[in-house]
Amino acid sequence: MSKVILQVENKTGGTIAPLDNLVFEVIKKQEGPVLYNPATGIITFERSGKYLIQWWASTASGDTPFGLSLALDSPSADLQSGTSPVKTGQVNGFGVLEVTSPPAALSLKNNIAGNIYLSNVVETKASLLVTQLDEPKAFGAIYNLLNAILIGQVPAQVPMGNPSVVENISLANPNALTIVDAGVYRVDIMLNGRTSSTREVTITLAVNDTPSSFQKEGLFYLGSMSTVYLTGFMELNEGDKLTLLMSADTDTTLGFDPAQPGVILSVMRVM
Repeated sequence: MSKVILQVENKTGGTIAPLDNLVFEVIKKQEGPVLYNPATGIITFERSGKYLIQWWASTASGDTPFGLSLALDSPSADLQSGTSPVKTGQVNGFGVLEVTSPPAALSLKNNIAGNIYLSNVVETKASLLVTQLDEPKAFGAIYNLLNAILIGQVPAQVPMGNPSVVENISLANPNALTIVDAGVYRVDIMLNGRTSSTREVTITLAVNDTPSSFQKEGLFYLGSMSTVYLTGFMELNEGDKLTLLMSADTDTTLGFDPAQPGVILSVMRVM
């Protein structure tokens, strides 16, 4: 699964001195585990993974008799260059950067001994695109192992103090799963319990402490275990905090089987 995470352009043109970076002053898109500094031309990758970098530059001339060359330069990888035998036209290239020890920096440098002069007859002088080739997995769950909780007519947050194995999901907020990377997620909720008398219980997913439409009502009967399942897909943003709210038509005690989780909230990114 691949995803474009950075697109930058140079529209001002100018001169690139030997070993200097080609600076892209226009950021068209930037998201995910990448930062770009338009003052220096340096891209910083903040997470492990494989990234495809594609670029082109329209040139007017250069201080060399042998054509022009620009190169992707990173301390984390070998130089990856693109060369043109002519000085007026387009230089392009691509490379794959595998980041194993983030953060990792990368820039597009002048790779000849003389100056390179960007074209002044086209609006966009140069462009660079970064595609994340292997988006990291994201999944995790939290659950409740309490014997019982009191619920009332006003929705209240469910204590969820037990985490499962998580990857690229944050547990920094109590009783919550916090999204690290934006995307489409499958969300699963399970409630298994019993009430002291027949009650209608509602369980709701809250996003950033705001109740969502992702909710379900279940009828719970005196003394017998009842189960409510919810499964759906949601587009979630980086930093979104997911919690569960519960309420009943009348104040009641909701009891759980002590041998298994009573409430589970789990997420898994699908795209």
